[in-house]
Amino acid sequence: MFSFFRVGRTSLVFYLGVESLMIKFPSPEVLQKFHSMLASMRSGTALSIFKARTEDSSAAQYFQFYGYLSQQQVELCALAAVKEGL
Repeated sequence: MFSFFRVGRTSLVFYLGVESLMIKFPSPEVLQKFHSMLASMRSGTALSIFKARTEDSSAAQYFQFYGYLSQQQVELCALAAVKEGL
């Protein structure tokens, strides 16, 4: 996990274990917007674009379809290997 704090009007410092990182923003308003977004992500209240635009049932169908597609690809590769005698 990481911690962060504000430095002056336009900068944030992040502590990432033994590393630190300072980000300078072009204005206090941009810093405030970023800080609010970061705080909502840390608290778990932020919605991803995917979550905001997608119903739960559609998401489940999407991932189920691509799960089947991946499984079929593995089966086709195995069949091709058997046919070629590998």
